[in-house]
Amino acid sequence: MGRLPTSVLVDKLSTNELDVIVCLQPDHALSRNTSWRTWREENLVLLAPQDMQHRDPLELLRSSTLLAFDRSLGGGAMSDRRATPAP
Repeated sequence: MGRLPTSVLVDKLSTNELDVIVCLQPDHALSRNTSWRTWREENLVLLAPQDMQHRDPLELLRSSTLLAFDRSLGGGAMSDRRATPAP
């Protein structure tokens, strides 16, 4: 099947094309015939050069131009939301 966005996998689960999926928790509501079960919780880790170790992680995320995650994918979007200040 290859790599698919979480939204596509959730749709396939809702139409019974898949039995289960392992993914980041979707931001949108699930259909009535699906339920969310937390399987594992993990902390996000920020890797940076040693000389930046005392800088605030959120500030590093906001100001760094060398981030290597895809903000259109689940993990990248989650990181982007955590790094973006609330309005």
